[in-house]
Amino acid sequence: MRIIAGRFRSRRIESPKGVTIRPTSDRVKESLFGILGPFVMGKNCLDLFGGTGNLGLEALSRGARSCTFIDNNPRCVSIIRKNAESLGVTKEANINLADAIRYVKKTAKEGLVFDLIFLDPPYHKGIVKKSLILLDDYNIISKLSIIVAEHHREDELPPADELRKLTMFRQEKYGGTFLSFYREV
Repeated sequence: MRIIAGRFRSRRIESPKGVTIRPTSDRVKESLFGILGPFVMGKNCLDLFGGTGNLGLEALSRGARSCTFIDNNPRCVSIIRKNAESLGVTKEANINLADAIRYVKKTAKEGLVFDLIFLDPPYHKGIVKKSLILLDDYNIISKLSIIVAEHHREDELPPADELRKLTMFRQEKYGGTFLSFYREV
């Protein structure tokens, strides 16, 4: 796994051994950041279900101001920390061992807002739908923020009538992987 573009282009990032995770493929990641383009520059990002930190570290490489990484697996948090250290971005990276759902609720109470949220939960567990509904309910984004949900084609997304503030404005397919882009209405 590697950083595709930006100041850390071609640098490798590690994946935790003995942990079953599914990092975003280089092809999907390249397409995702091609779609986002210069939007990433100067943004405060949130990488929920961080895994290796792949998406948030790519955002930092492409000019994001900061990225908060959330994962509930201590080995994943350790590898995100190691990857951030190897790239020299520990000051821009806020790495947390936490449950994503609890973190979103806590963050909303604190009044934190993110410009760009990467949502890449485990496939086939209903987590992407639950997470999008949660992000719709809690105010951690602004009118200009974007949420990118990576999910399997069989993962159910919330129907539009279940979302009060969020709307899907774009969806791309890469084999069995989908990228769904949301923003406030």
